[in-house]
Amino acid sequence: MRILLIRHFKVDFRWEKNYNHRGYIEALKNYNNSPVTNVRELDFPIEKVYTSSLSRTRETGKYLKGQKTIISTSLIDEIDLQGSVFINYRLPVRMCHRFALLKSRLNLRTQNETRKETNERANKFLDMIEEKNEDCIVVSHAMFLKVLMHLMEKRGYTAMQEIKALSNGEVAEYLKN
Repeated sequence: MRILLIRHFKVDFRWEKNYNHRGYIEALKNYNNSPVTNVRELDFPIEKVYTSSLSRTRETGKYLKGQKTIISTSLIDEIDLQGSVFINYRLPVRMCHRFALLKSRLNLRTQNETRKETNERANKFLDMIEEKNEDCIVVSHAMFLKVLMHLMEKRGYTAMQEIKALSNGEVAEYLKN
């Protein structure tokens, strides 16, 4: 089975330098609803394409050449981050991202999803595609793809390239016998 992982194209959104808790959550909502930019056609001879339920992956999927069957599933949505721990302070956007991700990794209920729940969701997706046992393309998001790659490695998939975080529009290929 051959699986191509693609990170969605770049999102047409400009982050501010600093955010408080509420501002960061609002910016995440706006980011999630922004269109993609820097698009290009992608050509792979695989018909089955899975995208997350977020518009940027569905939009990216439209640039895959050829006849494709596109299936949208929330199982491969991005990790749903929620603000920093410092509710009343303005922090640099990178710190907001890191604090929110740290809260998820520590399985804190202040996030909409714990790391354990993200892993369960990713495993459920892998179970689903392994049961179908067909080549597919998966268009998803940076943090979720990192989790998925780690679980695929644990399940015996072979990465056909160096395992690293994917840039927008970048592809990683995995094989499983």
